Amino acid sequence: MAHEPRYAIQSERALNGALSLTRYFIELYLPYIRSYKKTFDHDRYTYFKNLDPFFGSFTLNEISARDVDRWIAEQSALGYANSTIIKHLVLLKRMMRVAVRWELIANDNAVNNHRKIRLGDLRQRFLTPEEITALISECYKSHHPFLGYVVELLILTGARCG
Repeated sequence: MAHEPRYAIQSERALNGALSLTRYFIELYLPYIRSYKKTFDHDRYTYFKNLDPFFGSFTLNEISARDVDRWIAEQSALGYANSTIIKHLVLLKRMMRVAVRWELIANDNAVNNHRKIRLGDLRQRFLTPEEITALISECYKSHHPFLGYVVELLILTGARCG
């Protein structure tokens, strides 16, 4: 694999963030991650499926926190779970962090100042004694010979879903 001439990298730096995100991904970021990451094909797929349609024509320095918030809302409207959106966002953040390190942009505040994405239902609820009794009773009625014992053990040890 041929090395990119030093003057090519310096000319990219001279663009001062005026490089489109797609061009940056194809010409600089993708070759970089190919050198160390086994799953770079997954990043390529994620970029072109989820990031490029929204951010592809933006230059690196045009991306704002407001744009990231709008993209998050769009991803949510498309039916993606918050955990999936976060995975997509991690790729964007990683790309921007590398652009900062390579001095293509001054900072990556746009991808770090977005609205926070909640994961899961943060409300915790405990079974009442009546619910515990009913649950164990139903478990012992099951055709599975150990279900009642396992559920009792889980309740006694404080095990919970997730």
